[in-house]
Amino acid sequence: MVLHARFVAKRLIRSPGALVQVAATIAVGVALTCAGAAIVHAVLLQPLPYKQPDRLVRLWQQTDSTRYRHIAQHDFLALREGLGTPVATYAQRTVTVALTAAGDAPLKTAFVVSTELFDVLDTPPKAGRGFVPTDEQISSVRPVIVSERLVSAAFPTLSVGQTLYLDRLPHHVVGIMPARFSFPDADSELWLCDMVVPGQTNAATWTRPAIARLDDHTRISAFVDRVNGILAAAGRPSSVQAVTLHDLIVEEVRAPILALAVGATMVLLLVVINAGWLSAARAREQLHGLTLMRALGASRWRIVLDRLTEAAMIAAVAAPAAVLLVWTVLVTATARGAAAIPRFDEVQLTPWLVAAIVGSLAVSVAATLPGIIVSAAVFRESHATRLPSSRGRIGSALMVLPAGVVLAVLVHAVLLILTFRSLLSVNVGFGNRAFVTSSVTLPPDDPALQFEPDRLRAILDEISDRGLRAGFTTVLPLSGVDMFRSVHIDGAPLESARMFAIRAISPSFFSVVGLPFLAGHGFGADAPDDGVVIDEDLALTLWGTPDALGNGLRFGMRRWTVIGVVPQISQAALLQDAPPTIYLPYTAAARINAIRTRMFFVATGTAAPQAMALNLSHAVKAQFPGARVEDMGPFSRVVRRATGARELLTGAAALFSVVAVLLVAAGLHGMLSQAALARSKELGVKIALGAPLRRVLLDVLRPLAAVVLFGSGVAAVLVAVIRMTMERTVFVPAMLPPPSGFVVAAAAATIMAAVAAAASLGPIRRMLRTDPTELLKQ
Repeated sequence: MVLHARFVAKRLIRSPGALVQVAATIAVGVALTCAGAAIVHAVLLQPLPYKQPDRLVRLWQQTDSTRYRHIAQHDFLALREGLGTPVATYAQRTVTVALTAAGDAPLKTAFVVSTELFDVLDTPPKAGRGFVPTDEQISSVRPVIVSERLVSAAFPTLSVGQTLYLDRLPHHVVGIMPARFSFPDADSELWLCDMVVPGQTNAATWTRPAIARLDDHTRISAFVDRVNGILAAAGRPSSVQAVTLHDLIVEEVRAPILALAVGATMVLLLVVINAGWLSAARAREQLHGLTLMRALGASRWRIVLDRLTEAAMIAAVAAPAAVLLVWTVLVTATARGAAAIPRFDEVQLTPWLVAAIVGSLAVSVAATLPGIIVSAAVFRESHATRLPSSRGRIGSALMVLPAGVVLAVLVHAVLLILTFRSLLSVNVGFGNRAFVTSSVTLPPDDPALQFEPDRLRAILDEISDRGLRAGFTTVLPLSGVDMFRSVHIDGAPLESARMFAIRAISPSFFSVVGLPFLAGHGFGADAPDDGVVIDEDLALTLWGTPDALGNGLRFGMRRWTVIGVVPQISQAALLQDAPPTIYLPYTAAARINAIRTRMFFVATGTAAPQAMALNLSHAVKAQFPGARVEDMGPFSRVVRRATGARELLTGAAALFSVVAVLLVAAGLHGMLSQAALARSKELGVKIALGAPLRRVLLDVLRPLAAVVLFGSGVAAVLVAVIRMTMERTVFVPAMLPPPSGFVVAAAAATIMAAVAAAASLGPIRRMLRTDPTELLKQ
């Protein structure tokens, strides 16, 4: 057995080209397939790390055609009182954390949560207790719950009952959560109890994400009906929808991830088919040697064992290469996608993935069965004289399907890439996207420091002196941040209030970002103190017409008059429904506490983006020396960040398409090699008898042309299905016009024909170099 293995190994070493071709095909295909499977498992299939995660649902409000990601305060309080099922809210804050009031206080992200959060997640603290209703009362020392990770990393001596200073204010540590617990994101380490002001139930002062836990026998539809019944009884005009927490986390990437899974499956299918073709072609090339082995007395099983040993050695070479490629792909993908794709940081090289690699290798090695069948053919009397033509036809037919699939995958990738480029070229609402942005956050430990109107005006004046036009806003479009207020028409009852987005801006904001006015004007010197600008969607929602100039609104305990109407723009995310929006002048917004400790500045000019961002930073630092100026750069990077997940997955689809084309090229090469060897005697006779070379070449290329032609037909059907699927499930705010699909399909078919022609050069060259008389002698 050892001698036989050494003999097979020497034979492979003498022909390294065949070994590398087959091993590389299997390794690349298995690596991409398993990497795709690991991503699908981590993002879509792996359950969330909570008890009964399928019973956790996220709530959002639906008003007319607009879906809000948050729940208004008055609706949450009504649900808390009448639902009977625990429901919780949470909001993010940035705080300083220290053991003493005068100690070093680094910034940390904390989450303000309702008392029910840990009950909803069904995760008790490792030490101490969770929040209780009495913790909601305003007191001099507020409760806080910390993560065991924070204790281990920063405060090893901290325990339950001690005091922790957040923003220089004392907080009583009432509980320590296990290190493995995190919510709502992987970096959560601090939870503060929300304070509820008694009697504040008629108007919303905030909107926040909300989650709830369903009973074991309650369906989501029944739960939603009960929630909406409670809100209807309270006279609320909006309705609430619910979706499982897992589905909400992955909803934006589900379609492209599934497309990636289909691509991985197609690649594995192509690997199996190509491994079979290459194995059969190699066996055909070694037919004379196998015939000699039979003549020397080798049994059928000895020849089969010879082919199996060769297949096992190829797998031994492909296995480490596949593992290395999988690791490389996952490390690269995780580094690029962890910040853009939810749960992507959970993609790992797990034992389950290693088992998948081994299984895929086994399937690929099993695909060498055609080579074993061809090798066993030496025991048939007819092997030396003919190869049944039906086999050639069956083989060509088998190549039609993978060729069509690859064409479809290639078209799919091209459409994804072009659609993504169309997405980036879509006007998100601005006439000018060549502006720079910057986030400015005031230090939370200095409550006296605020965004005072005079200081903000001084910043704009200084930037103007540097040759730039600048403005600011409390919410930057596509930043993932949102702020809502309860708004109702002047004269309508308070119960008819709805939640609308609100932004405090400078008068120059509209001109800097290039947002035109559909009617009215902005906040000039002659604008009234109670004037607001609304977008077209809000005008249609409240009055049914975009002509809303002069109409009155009420929010923040004041009446406001509409003085301008602008188009609707993308707000929190590019692919989400933008809520109706109200724009306030920053001077008026300060009076209703609509300006927080964070502001976004925008600037435009003729200078380079880096120079504009630097000038903006200097101007801000001059007025707010202790402020954090972050995230400076052109607005285009904000758009890129908003579409980062789709961009990454689109690149993966393109990679899979390229690999699929290469695999089909290898398969076509194997098919042509086998066809040329099988018909070598026939072609030799034709050449010896004076047949024109053109006719001989046509005989060789005819099966290839049939594969490309019929494969294009299969691809045409698949492209139509893929296109409809993309239009319904993939991010398509501006899909390609119908003619583009045919153009792309024709281009893909041309590419495949070129690949097939290139793959045919080797066999044709070898056939033309063969002496016809030698073939006749055989």
